Amino acid sequence: MANLQALEHRLSHHDVEYQLHFAGRSRLTRDLSRIDRLLAGAQAVLAEARQLSGVPAPQRAALVGKAEHQSGIYATERDAIAAAQREAGPAGRQAAVAAQRAHYVVHRYIRHFAGQSRSTRDVFLLLDLIACLEPLAAEMERLGAATMSSAQEELRWVQTHLAQFREERKAIAQASTDASPDEQVSVLAQIANGLFASYRTHFANQPRVTRRPELLARLIQSAEQVG
Repeated sequence: MANLQALEHRLSHHDVEYQLHFAGRSRLTRDLSRIDRLLAGAQAVLAEARQLSGVPAPQRAALVGKAEHQSGIYATERDAIAAAQREAGPAGRQAAVAAQRAHYVVHRYIRHFAGQSRSTRDVFLLLDLIACLEPLAAEMERLGAATMSSAQEELRWVQTHLAQFREERKAIAQASTDASPDEQVSVLAQIANGLFASYRTHFANQPRVTRRPELLARLIQSAEQVG
């Protein structure tokens, strides 16, 4: 039974990795070597399950069925990823990767700005997001937006958010100007606390060689503004 449980655990681990790295993801950005490893792992479990002894036949049959099903899903997905990447070509794949990175930037914006009082927002963080998004939009346009309909849609989506970021920057500056002196003091205190928290998260006790200098520069700019 221990062998049966170990094989079931391996299948479950495969499922978790597949859901994390492939389910709902753009096939253009997926790593074929990773799906190859998952497929090989599922096929190995299948081979071992078929040779499993000392286990009731119904349980062995159920395990074999799970491994066959998993192997089939991974093999089908592997073929679909390879076909999508061949059709898109290197430029299409690079455009898709740029679009994926743009989505991460927009998610950062949503986390730090959506539904928040503009008077408390860090304008230098927004400038950092704009600086990240602008080259991604330019790269997407250069690589594939002129020829791929999917890339065109993604580019329009990125350009729309870039325009939103720029307008939000103006609105945040105006909100800061309109705040009363007491409100401004409270806002500065909130921003300072946020800067300290960001520094602790991204820099305290972290290897310097792995840190992003642009982020530290933005924190320093924000601290100088607060001071």
